[in-house]
Amino acid sequence: MDIKYSLKATIAVFERQLLIFWRKRVYFFLSLLLPAFFIFGIGPAVQSLTSQGVTTSYIASGIICFSIIFSAMQGPLALLYDKDIGYLNIELVSPIPRFSIILGQSLAGSFRAILQCIIMYSISIIASVNFSYNPINILGFLFVAILTAIFVEGLFSGVLAIAKNAESFSMITNFIGLPFIFMSNTFLPLSAFKNSAFFWIEYAGYFNPVNYSLNGIRYFLMGYCPGFESFGPLIGPVSILIIGILATLFTITGTYFFLRSVKK
Repeated sequence: MDIKYSLKATIAVFERQLLIFWRKRVYFFLSLLLPAFFIFGIGPAVQSLTSQGVTTSYIASGIICFSIIFSAMQGPLALLYDKDIGYLNIELVSPIPRFSIILGQSLAGSFRAILQCIIMYSISIIASVNFSYNPINILGFLFVAILTAIFVEGLFSGVLAIAKNAESFSMITNFIGLPFIFMSNTFLPLSAFKNSAFFWIEYAGYFNPVNYSLNGIRYFLMGYCPGFESFGPLIGPVSILIIGILATLFTITGTYFFLRSVKK
């Protein structure tokens, strides 16, 4: 396999997705309005929950992670649209490596994640959210965001093997993605479920990949992870390691199942 040629093919797919993104940039900025509204409006609302470790920084970091995941969930839709208009067939019969299609798509999703995180971080700072200004911490935060986007894009690229149209894909992604988000510490610490009928969520949270994305983001933006203080400074590297492994694993499996489905 010619690595140089494969790299050029991946970059070509990446550039095409960026062009599509640029032409539809209004949808991207509109998608930031709701998270921005919550970041600016959550200050007074969370004051009564500070005893449980819920602060403005806690909620803002959760909203940022939620936005990254939700945006990445919709990324593979571009492959379905390409399939509907026949462009995907052109890519499949071209001499480019087929994994370059998924990899280029994932890189485009990572670019969107970086841009989205920079804007959301800026909005949070304007809203007086207590986030770190350290450039190293900001780079660490962006790195976690990239790995999260690649992981989610890879996961739902595999879902394309099941979904036959955009409606089915949206239903499946919501069925899988939303429980992962709302059964995590995105908006409330897992300890909040301890004395409820859903006490098991606290223990299931250790197997929820969203929590590790959140832990990495909060470690770099806040300096600690509420509910995971016992892990100390190890929580950041451990979160990066776990999300990195998941990103690699699901990119490979997502590519395999997607390419297997289009051969049929």
